[in-house]
Amino acid sequence: MLTRAEEQMKTMEKAMSDEDREILLDIQKKFLESISFGFNLEVMNILDNEDATQRQIESIKDMLNQPICAKLYGIGNSVYYGKLRKGNIASFFDIVLRLGTEQTKMYIIVLALLQPARSSQARQFLAKSIATSIMGKIAAERLGLSREGASRVELAGLFLEIGKMITLIYKEEEQKYQLVPDFPDRFNLFIGLKVIEFFRLPPYLNDILLEDAIAFDEESFAVATIVRMAHLLVVNSFLARSLLSLKVPLPGADGFAVSHYGNMIKEWFQAIGLDEYVEIVEAPTERQKRLLPEQAD
Repeated sequence: MLTRAEEQMKTMEKAMSDEDREILLDIQKKFLESISFGFNLEVMNILDNEDATQRQIESIKDMLNQPICAKLYGIGNSVYYGKLRKGNIASFFDIVLRLGTEQTKMYIIVLALLQPARSSQARQFLAKSIATSIMGKIAAERLGLSREGASRVELAGLFLEIGKMITLIYKEEEQKYQLVPDFPDRFNLFIGLKVIEFFRLPPYLNDILLEDAIAFDEESFAVATIVRMAHLLVVNSFLARSLLSLKVPLPGADGFAVSHYGNMIKEWFQAIGLDEYVEIVEAPTERQKRLLPEQAD
């Protein structure tokens, strides 16, 4: 019996033109089978192995190129991932412990895509995915989702538009086929499902990509709904300002809020090398306005 994802892929394959099928096959060969992603595919096998030893996990850093490895250390040592509570990371094994194996796999893929992304459009798509991941996780935690639920929101946010990212980068690299303007939107889902299958990513990502309703679970919004709400907020910010614009409370003395979310998100984007796509706007909260002197004209 076919899964929902397999049924959807078969339906889409039947509706494809011969040219679309050729392009998608070429994308698959270049991005999933042949092209050097900046890492050895054995990395994924080790991360999938529940019985992998510390030594095997530590060996992963030798299978990554230097830019990917350096950025992973930066992500793991960010405040977003608990640097203030847990201290600096000293080994690659610690990175995997702090991020989790699924997040480590997904960040490796995203960082590998970042390397050939030269156009502002492709880099913005990557920045939007990261912003969706971060904002979604924060929203999930504030809504009271479990740690596992918030982690799923985080991973799905990174993944929501991976098909578009791949097609945009393919368009920059490849001259064999000319992609029509709507190609990334039409095949974002198809390519995303292929990536999940190829890299053996968590099956729940299929369900999140396929969900097109405003879904609830027993206690709150479902993971797919939180991801899409975060994505809409991020897209709105990028449409208005071409970046993620964060309005945060003024930092200050006792009784004043500290802009920890803004600083935390900015630092994360700095770790990955996309900090030009974040701006922090400090503004007093209503409580702060009552404590602060009136603004001079």
